[in-house]
Amino acid sequence: MSSINRPYLVDMSTYQHQYLSASPVMQRDDRGRETETQRRSREGLPVWKVRLLETDLTTKAVDVQEVTIAVSVLPSLARLTTVRLVRPSVRAWAMPAANGVRSGVTLSAEGIEPAAAPDLEEIEL
Repeated sequence: MSSINRPYLVDMSTYQHQYLSASPVMQRDDRGRETETQRRSREGLPVWKVRLLETDLTTKAVDVQEVTIAVSVLPSLARLTTVRLVRPSVRAWAMPAANGVRSGVTLSAEGIEPAAAPDLEEIEL
């Protein structure tokens, strides 16, 4: 059994994510050109590409990350809202290319939601 195209759940607890933007992922025709139809998941849900500002809480490194999410409706989020990914996973992929094989890893999640505010009783004032 191949590990290609199999999702692996990931622990994102050492990262903080802030919402930047979202856009629909469009279907492609047999020539690889985007169509005007939004791609759907196997479950029939619209697929979205969400851009996040990601901070590694252990190293303080900051990067922009894209995550693919299939949900019926994206939550309305203000830019830089701290969010939580629901069941994040990574998936390795490979495809033929003119000079061999292209491959990579895709980050996806079952959803996105605003991160819970910290419990005020747990914060030392």
